[in-house]
Amino acid sequence: MAITALSILLASSSFFVEGETEAERLKKLSPYFSPRIGEKVSIIETPIPKKYLTELPAKMRGYIEVNPPKGHCFTINRGPSSQDAIVCKQTNVSFTLEDSTKEGVLKWIVYVDDNLIQTFLDWRAPYRIAYVIPITKPENAIPEYRYIKSCTASVDDTGTRNIKLALLDGPVWYFRFPEKDILLPQPPKNRNVLVSATDKISVTEAAEANRQKSQTKSGDPSSQENLEIKARPKRIPIDFIADRKIWHIPMKDGYIMSSGNFMPRGDVTPGMKGECRYRFTGSYDDLDVGRIECKNADLYQFMYAPLTCLKDLGDPKI
Repeated sequence: MAITALSILLASSSFFVEGETEAERLKKLSPYFSPRIGEKVSIIETPIPKKYLTELPAKMRGYIEVNPPKGHCFTINRGPSSQDAIVCKQTNVSFTLEDSTKEGVLKWIVYVDDNLIQTFLDWRAPYRIAYVIPITKPENAIPEYRYIKSCTASVDDTGTRNIKLALLDGPVWYFRFPEKDILLPQPPKNRNVLVSATDKISVTEAAEANRQKSQTKSGDPSSQENLEIKARPKRIPIDFIADRKIWHIPMKDGYIMSSGNFMPRGDVTPGMKGECRYRFTGSYDDLDVGRIECKNADLYQFMYAPLTCLKDLGDPKI
């Protein structure tokens, strides 16, 4: 029987040592990828056809140089939109923006030779992703991607805090933050406990919920003070679990402002009655990236975006 390339590979020494951890395998693989595992990848630095900027930014392409050690081959699973790549010598393996996750991470799965052990590799994609549902689409439409080219924070002469998001396909979004950040009602330490608040959680109610509740004093029930207490809106519990079915950004450590503060055309559109939620921190593995989510805003019935520059505005203003 003729000796095949596969039989040579099977006979070669194993790349991994039995019992190695995921971290140890990643450390061993990293030198054979450029950029190295965990670093930021980039899009090809050549003139990009206009159609890719205005119509199909998700198809923009970049490359990772893969150079396996002599005598070994890598099988690379790049996700459902691409075929597996089998690499036995130095090769530029392509990826597209649509291969990245919603958190802006490019993920590959790598197998070495005939070893069935999966090793998960990831890189930071060059652009973060915002999600929108335009007002022209049905409420239950699938959100559309908008790739964020840059995030810039600034404070103007009046002390107003602003953020500018430049999108890859051309538009620029502006966010103007209030003089004071209004903290949403916060969940108790016991997550199963409901707290008291009004039926509709508006910007005004969120501010009210953060004030210490006034205590009814004994005295004449017809006094002005007790009449004001009786006139307050009826309080009902807030279900924080149900709230997460409506909002992607939770109430915990979240702030609220009018959707008029989101300006996708560059200026304030009057009459906006929706709301925006924002947080100065992200998920546990992306803590320094803020988040903002708006409903019933100008041009969009829904918008969600990571704000990599929100931290540049400093701590919340309470």
